[in-house]
Formats: sequence, C-alpha cells, structure tokens
Amino acid sequence: MPTPEQHRVHTLEKQVEVLLAAEQYEQAQQLVEDYKTNYPLDQDVRIIEIAIAVKMNLLDLAQRLIEQLPAALKDSEKAQTVIRMIDQLSHQTVQ
Repeated sequence: MPTPEQHRVHTLEKQVEVLLAAEQYEQAQQLVEDYKTNYPLDQDVRIIEIAIAVKMNLLDLAQRLIEQLPAALKDSEKAQTVIRMIDQLSHQTVQ
C-alpha cells in the first residue's frame, strides 16, 4: 500500500504528464511549485521538476537540479532514468 506521500507524488506525476503532453509547460511548472509549497518535505517531487526541465530542453537546468538531489534520491530508479535521458539528449545536441 503506498504511503500518503507516494500517492500525492504519483497523482502529481500524472497531472504533469497530461500538461506536458499538451505542451502546457508553464502550468506544469506552476503545479510543481504549488506542490512544493504545500508539501516541502516530499523530496520525490524534485524528479518531476527535473523531468519538466528535460521536456522543455533545459538540459543545463536539469543537470543543476540533479546535482542538488540528495544521494538517496539520486540513486532511485526514476532519477537514474532521467539522468540517462539527459545524457542521451546532451549527446544528440552535440552531434
């Protein structure tokens, strides 16, 4: 059974996915900012914030956000997926 934090983050993740699919980047960012204000201790939201930066092709910002992640969060499966995505996009940009 998911914890309340996991449920909140999962719900936020789904809402952000819908906004990003509709290219509503600013609304997605605002939703995450509002969430962080309401739940400042929920660290998993930082992965969603990084994913938004990647989707907006703000790879430098995404890289800085990753560097600020706590070690435990940086080692999570979701974080590793986002890190690989950034690496792939960075290499495509260089070519």
